[in-house]
Amino acid sequence: MNKAAVSLRAALLAVLGLLSLSGCRSERVPESGASTAVDSAGPVAQHDGAGEAVSVIRLEPQVLPISMTLPGRVLAYETSEVRPQVGGIVTRRSFVEGALVQAGQPLYQIDSSRYELAYAQATAALAGARAAVPLARATLARERTLLASGATSRQAHDQAVAELARAEAGLNEAQAVQRRASLDRDYAVVRAPIGGYIDRSSVSAGALVVADQAEPLTRIHRIDRVYVDLRQSADQLRDMRRMVERAGAMPSGKASKVTLTLSKGETYATVGRLDLTESRIAPDTDTVALRAVFENPDRTLLPGMYVQANVVAGNLRDAFLLPQRAVTRDARGAAVVWIVVHGKAVQRVLSDVQPYGNNWLVNGGMAAGTLLIVEGEMHIREGQAIKTEEVHIDTASGLVTGRANSAASSSTAAKGHP
Repeated sequence: MNKAAVSLRAALLAVLGLLSLSGCRSERVPESGASTAVDSAGPVAQHDGAGEAVSVIRLEPQVLPISMTLPGRVLAYETSEVRPQVGGIVTRRSFVEGALVQAGQPLYQIDSSRYELAYAQATAALAGARAAVPLARATLARERTLLASGATSRQAHDQAVAELARAEAGLNEAQAVQRRASLDRDYAVVRAPIGGYIDRSSVSAGALVVADQAEPLTRIHRIDRVYVDLRQSADQLRDMRRMVERAGAMPSGKASKVTLTLSKGETYATVGRLDLTESRIAPDTDTVALRAVFENPDRTLLPGMYVQANVVAGNLRDAFLLPQRAVTRDARGAAVVWIVVHGKAVQRVLSDVQPYGNNWLVNGGMAAGTLLIVEGEMHIREGQAIKTEEVHIDTASGLVTGRANSAASSSTAAKGHP
């Protein structure tokens, strides 16, 4: 081999050596604990607990009552206006105003002298009418015998028949007059038509009263059981029915349950029932009338009292309550929440949310065990790996009241529980 060929070969080997050395220097071995390279799409999701820390709560389905709060007024279960059925001078009042009276108890005594006299006259007239009937029957019997033998005329017989009919009619009339006189005498004692608590009296002894007068002598209210009259707007009624139909609510029973809140905020201990819902809307107020019934043995509820009634129309199945702090609105006004799916943050738009107390009610679109982000959502983005810490929310204030074991929460998120 000549010297030129040898020189050329040596030069080529030298160039190849330099290129190999340059390639080895350009490689960089990853240092221990360094992060994995990311592509243009963003960080690679990992389940090692790395990423932004967020607070979550675990959603569980509930059976929730569908209810409405309505203003109402208490009414007596029964109210009777006491009026006299006969006229005369009141001689005595026999009750204590404001006291409990029983049905049939005497309340007033009206001077009954003339009614006693009328009864005596009616009794005497009745006795005369009774005596006339046997005489007329005996006369008719004789006329029948004489007519059969031809000793009397048909006209005389017919007159005897008519006399007996008039005697019997007179007896019936006398009996009716005596009964009327007896009623008038009894009505001179004005009695309580129902049992209950009696109002003040509008008359005193010596007052002149007339039968069926316009002004009542007093009033009696039965309040051991009371009505509560409620008013519901037509729009509220339609919304309630729409919610029940859309959510497939379970009926709460034959009669809806009703609870009361009194004027100072205390809750009435006894639960009532809805007794009436009118089938028409009042044109002047655009409202529907409802009526509830409550037992009231202690007279806590008095007629005219203002109350707030909570009426339960049914129960929602598989309902989820979301804290207000977890729900935001997007640019189009739709309700949006952040949840954890396989350790990543996922934004979900809720198609139908409704206010329920201090929370948002979602019926559908959620699954049992869903981890809902309630804190830290401002610093995350869609698909980002996150570290979760399970907390508790106070339903009344909406504030975080307790925190679960963060390590256990992160482990649950890493398992990919939706």
